[in-house]
Amino acid sequence: MDRTEALARLEPNLVDQFLQAASKSDVLRHTLESLVVDPVTADPVTDYITDLDERCQLFRELQQMNFLRVAAICGAAEAADEDYEEPDDSDEEVP
Repeated sequence: MDRTEALARLEPNLVDQFLQAASKSDVLRHTLESLVVDPVTADPVTDYITDLDERCQLFRELQQMNFLRVAAICGAAEAADEDYEEPDDSDEEVP
């Protein structure tokens, strides 16, 4: 496991504490609802943050309880995911 992968791992308890604190903010709660920690591997899993560097940055911010930065990172990743369009492979003509 390299340093980047190590940064992406968190104690599930820390994530739970953050989510409890974030529950006081509707925006953060909605933004972070997709944050899940696999109970077996403790690997972080998210709906739309798939880039490992973004994920590591998110968890560094989680550890520092920096709510505004976490919301900004989640929002930027979500916007990038929404802008992505699947390539159109339908080059075949339909008779």
